Amino acid sequence: MNSLLGRLQPQKYLTILIPVFISSHTHAGCDSGEGVCKVVTGQEEKAIACQVKVCASANDYMIKWVLADKTQIMEQVGPETDIKVSINGEVVDVMSQGQSGDEYTCYALNGSGTKHCIKYPEF
Repeated sequence: MNSLLGRLQPQKYLTILIPVFISSHTHAGCDSGEGVCKVVTGQEEKAIACQVKVCASANDYMIKWVLADKTQIMEQVGPETDIKVSINGEVVDVMSQGQSGDEYTCYALNGSGTKHCIKYPEF
């Protein structure tokens, strides 16, 4: 009686073994949901629908908000990096909390008069 590996062709070894090695080391997962974000320009504050996606593993995570106006805010942390936040691919220089007791965190690009405020997901 031949073993299972003896009966498989060599190309199929990799098909079986690669996912086993990858999945045993990553333990990553993603989740997504919908929420309400805010856009603040000067004194005007506007609520806007947004989608949020969170992906995390034991060593890093990524949270991405996509606002209804197509603005994308991404927060990333890696095993050897600090928190990096970007708006539409540009690294954010300014971060501020919302109003006292507000659950929002606001980000703005340096020199921009607009703040994009997000709420962290509660999955």
